[in-house]
Amino acid sequence: MALYLTNARIWTEKGFLDKATLAVAGGRIKSVGKNVTVPKTARRVTFNKLHNEWKRWCATAPFWTPDLHPPKGKGYDRPVVDGFSKDYVINCRGLTIFPGLIDAHCHIGCFEEGSGEVGYHGNESTDPNTAHLDIKDSIFPRDLAFPEARAGGVTTAAVFPGSANLIGGMNIVLKNAGRTVDELVLAHKHSMKMALGENPFRVYGTKGKMPSTRFGNAGEIRRMFQEARNYLEKKRAWEKKSRKKRAESPFELNTRMENLALVLQRKIGVRFHIHRADDIHTALRLSREIGFDITLDHCTEGHLIPDLIKQYGVAAVVGPIGYARTKYELRERSAETCRVLHEHGVPFAICTDHPVIPIHQLSVCAALAVREGLPEKAALNALTIGAAKILKLDKRIGSLKKGKDADFCVVDGHILDTRDRVKATFIDSNCVHAD
Repeated sequence: MALYLTNARIWTEKGFLDKATLAVAGGRIKSVGKNVTVPKTARRVTFNKLHNEWKRWCATAPFWTPDLHPPKGKGYDRPVVDGFSKDYVINCRGLTIFPGLIDAHCHIGCFEEGSGEVGYHGNESTDPNTAHLDIKDSIFPRDLAFPEARAGGVTTAAVFPGSANLIGGMNIVLKNAGRTVDELVLAHKHSMKMALGENPFRVYGTKGKMPSTRFGNAGEIRRMFQEARNYLEKKRAWEKKSRKKRAESPFELNTRMENLALVLQRKIGVRFHIHRADDIHTALRLSREIGFDITLDHCTEGHLIPDLIKQYGVAAVVGPIGYARTKYELRERSAETCRVLHEHGVPFAICTDHPVIPIHQLSVCAALAVREGLPEKAALNALTIGAAKILKLDKRIGSLKKGKDADFCVVDGHILDTRDRVKATFIDSNCVHAD
């Protein structure tokens, strides 16, 4: 059975559809458009009723883990329970439906809201190379920021370790609803977090360790990846040996090196914390020199060198927009960065870097970019399909198309208008927020 949201204004990648219908079922989008047939037997329902049903399920259903409950359905690695025992319909006249917003860089769940330092578990500031760490182990599903994210229409978040270390560890992509971290996960070990600039050399320079300078940052990254390359070559040589010889001298696995090998083999990419133009250029050089794929996160001075970024053919995740210049390398921060990158054809998304900017204010960050000249369509796509493409998850999220995950928000106006409110948010066709 399905849910039909009728008479809505619906945002697509190309623009708005007026008086259209969105149908969802089984966690997926069933159909979208002006000619969707609604069964005559469909019962009227409210967002609040559906939300209460979801809360009831959360309170009574058994907890889900992938080892105890193997996933059902092609492409899914998480539970999908929408509870549509009948066909339901909601008249959305006067409301607008947008794809669920995507925060492409944040720290939700690992820098816990309202906790102070006791809830900060995103930076293991004891070694410049913590490639063996996995941010999944720090996620707190009851972080107060998760319901706030849903209230802001943010359905997906890319969550990273902090930027204290040159190599911080494995990133993860989450859906913003679930009782356990396994129920949240959309893409585990999605990419590797790395950092240049002030944070690593400030953290370790004050301890009398490398790196303590910018060229220390780059030099240490080269050394770390050379160690990983040597490890990978030794492992490949060992794998070529006969089964008998491998049994006689087992290879000693090293998680840190294994994760860096994934980067060198381009099985996962690097999300590079970067602010200043010179650091951006260093990151681009390192990616070519060592051989790995990168995305420029923050990209604070990207508007100063957009042509260079374009030449390297990489994407940027810009933000947070509208926060204070709390350190030297933020002096050139500008809400115009998105507009300039857009004008130069650089793919980009927008992020909050939560908790720097609260995650539910992701749309506000985009609105600030629009105020500084970014076209509305480009801003909406940066929050949705553009972010999904950068995360390489656009086959599942980012737009309202048949077969994609049923992640969307219903707004009583425009998502970029700070006066308007999100009336309801759906994740996998579950109503996870109702206003």
